[in-house]
Amino acid sequence: MDEIDKLLSDLSGKPSKPETPATNSPKPPPQSSQSQSSQSQPSQSQSSQSQPSQSQSSQSQPSQSIDDLLKQLGTETSPSRPAPPVTPPAADNRLLEQIKSKYTAQDQAQHQRQQQEQQQAERQRQQQEQQKQRRLEQLKRERRSQLTEAAQTWLKQIDPKSTEGIWFEEFSCNYGSRLEAAIEYLEALQEVDRGV
Repeated sequence: MDEIDKLLSDLSGKPSKPETPATNSPKPPPQSSQSQSSQSQPSQSQSSQSQPSQSQSSQSQPSQSIDDLLKQLGTETSPSRPAPPVTPPAADNRLLEQIKSKYTAQDQAQHQRQQQEQQQAERQRQQQEQQKQRRLEQLKRERRSQLTEAAQTWLKQIDPKSTEGIWFEEFSCNYGSRLEAAIEYLEALQEVDRGV
């Protein structure tokens, strides 16, 4: 602001305010005190003679000077931003490698977890299938056992000379034993009974 005040005082012929030193700002080279006083206080005879020409030149000159001063003031008053710290490329590379290795390790761990979960799910499915097969086998054995007992009882009760006994003798010829034939016959009868 001091530069603007000085310029305005030069134009109006009034004495300027004392200049206060600004910190950390470039200053224009000082002018000699004689040239300043001669410029700032023109004689009355000169001002009366050259007033029209001076007013024309002062209108174009101050606008240029004010622009220059504003530019200077803009650079003087703008807060200086600290430059971002320059990181060496090696540090960037190391940081990128660390981040990359971290995410790669996380991806691998997640992939392993997924594989383990899939393997565990497959094992559980296989175990369930095996248990199901065992239950079916056990049910078949129990049913076979029940049919065997029923067939033995039926064979004891059948009269070989009855029509059913004669038919069964012919039927059992196709089997290894009379018991197997009786089991097959009773099983077929149970299926017919269930279907009816």
